[in-house]
Amino acid sequence: HPDSCLAPETPLPPIAMGALIPNTSSGGQTMTALRAVGTRPDARPFFQEALANMSRRTQQGERCVVVFDIDNTVVDTRYRTLRAAQLYGREHGVSKLAQLTEGDLSRIGLTGRATMLNLGFGEGPLTAAFEAFWQSYFWNSDNFSDDRPIAPTLELIAQAQQAGAEVVFLTGRIASLYNATLRQLQSVGVKGLGGDESRPPENQRLLCKPSLETRTAPYKAEA
Repeated sequence: HPDSCLAPETPLPPIAMGALIPNTSSGGQTMTALRAVGTRPDARPFFQEALANMSRRTQQGERCVVVFDIDNTVVDTRYRTLRAAQLYGREHGVSKLAQLTEGDLSRIGLTGRATMLNLGFGEGPLTAAFEAFWQSYFWNSDNFSDDRPIAPTLELIAQAQQAGAEVVFLTGRIASLYNATLRQLQSVGVKGLGGDESRPPENQRLLCKPSLETRTAPYKAEA
């Protein structure tokens, strides 16, 4: 946003993944990435410096906007895919899927197909069938409750808000999932979302792409 705050020009730590702060100091708009804080401690100095910078600038009356992704940034969706795999395995007699546990999370991919490949199934009818099942299960908002909150990200969100920043969520989820996504964010403790989808875009706190046909990366880049 043209009048958003400038994050400190600190080299991005290698584990960072998730949030963006617009940077307009050079006249054009660029994005300084704050991606979701991980479990290793080396990212925290970067975030603390950014938060201190935001706090100083908001106290001077400047507007700061911090943008977060949701899936695998605010919530861990591997649990949703794990549950889909377990159900599919039980319903279709695929014991390797039915017997998966949380100990197998490192092999759960971002999609059904990726998960099957990680588990050693390879390409083929079974992988294609599970991908179709996964698409139906994963994007059913009733199953968002399978996700687990990512505590360090929620801590960062709260700290950004305390620093006076406006926190916005920009997701590849489609508009029909807006209300369910809003409820999920509220259920994991995100404050200050409001809930008025009719707000003008510059005042919305949750932005979903219009449809499945909309490509996620270009949508996020333009939003």
